[in-house]
Amino acid sequence: MILPDTKIASANTEPVPVETGTPALPPPAAARIRYWIGLTGAYMSVQAMVQLLSFATGIIIIRSMSQREYAFYTIANSMQGTMNLLADIGISNAVMAIGGRVWQDRTRLGELMQTALRLRYWLAARSMFVVGPVLVWLLLRQGASIAYALLLVAIVVSGFVIQLPTNLLMIAPRLHAQLGRLQRIDLISASARCVLVATACLLWLNSGTALIATVLTAGIQFRILRSWAADLVNFEANPTEEDRAEMLKVIRSQAPNAIYYCFQGQITIWLISTFGKAQSVAEVGALGRLALVFTVISSVLAGMVIPRFARCQDPNLLWRRYWQILALCALLALAIMIAAALFTPQFLWLLGSKYQHLKPEFIIMVLSNIVAFIAGVMWSLNAARAWFKYSWLYIPLTLATQALLLTLLNVSTVRGVLVFSLFSQVPLLFLNAFLAWRGLKREFARNAPAEAQV
Repeated sequence: MILPDTKIASANTEPVPVETGTPALPPPAAARIRYWIGLTGAYMSVQAMVQLLSFATGIIIIRSMSQREYAFYTIANSMQGTMNLLADIGISNAVMAIGGRVWQDRTRLGELMQTALRLRYWLAARSMFVVGPVLVWLLLRQGASIAYALLLVAIVVSGFVIQLPTNLLMIAPRLHAQLGRLQRIDLISASARCVLVATACLLWLNSGTALIATVLTAGIQFRILRSWAADLVNFEANPTEEDRAEMLKVIRSQAPNAIYYCFQGQITIWLISTFGKAQSVAEVGALGRLALVFTVISSVLAGMVIPRFARCQDPNLLWRRYWQILALCALLALAIMIAAALFTPQFLWLLGSKYQHLKPEFIIMVLSNIVAFIAGVMWSLNAARAWFKYSWLYIPLTLATQALLLTLLNVSTVRGVLVFSLFSQVPLLFLNAFLAWRGLKREFARNAPAEAQV
């Protein structure tokens, strides 16, 4: 069920059903619980449909492509992700944090978006010149011709340019809790990509046509979001120096960590692409497709939970919500791990006969994704409150851990590179716990009034 769009009267209210007649009203806590269960259930039902479409698209690609072509596709996708991260470096987090204060002012939100977009284009130009040559080199190393490698790079850059404003436009409906619109755009995008890939499969499906389907989907998503965001954002507004200064402050504090994370987040593909064969690259990419269940949970957090957490100003409520969100995510991750262990053959059957031998690797991959998921949730909560200080410690801590792992593991194998990825996530868990403790302590020290409700 797609949720209706609702306008929020203020940051301190949430819809709570009101009963009429003689029966007494339920306690506020019970009403909130009932509201959240219904809202989350409705939202997750659509997100499950979206991820099912995405999963079906991925399975079509995996089963239809040779392992060599799927290796090219995996490398191209990972490098586009790297470019997206390099073009952001904390800008989206800054927009969410600042937007949490001005989201009801259409003009101020427009000024914020325009400022962020200019900074993103400035960073994007530099990221293309850094990542583009690396992408060509990795494709050539796995056996692509020069012409084909350049064609894939051109397609990747096209999609990257379209996504620059799209990622920012997504923030406006999130801040306004327009869950219905978020659901519709996700469903339209997933459906369009599935149809395009299925059509390409009937005609001619390779890494190039699969990437073109992604670019066309991004274009559809941008056009729809641009139309919807006009109700919330004044696109005629001009960038402001005040917003730019605050964003640059975030960028400077986040630049070392963000730049490092751009490459760290794709290190599994980098290592297996450099030291392994195309078959190993394809196997790592195929196993990653089975972790899409985490995307459902992450989309719920991004669309429903994180914006409300960003608006919350009561330190006591922040403390409770932080640990409630984290505990719930940990329970969900545990359930996923149990399901993966019990039904490993069934999951691998979905990928096709080329990947049936990867049972131990599948379990390791799920564990790695669980650790990354929990660390990502903690980071998203911290970022929503701009709890960034000392986040640079992630770099030396992770480098030290990985230096040790490289002496112990064979990263030219699928199993070795997945174990490497698993233990590389551990430092981020501990660092995010420290950042959360420090951020919550600062919120209490500021003695903010208990006005916001999540």
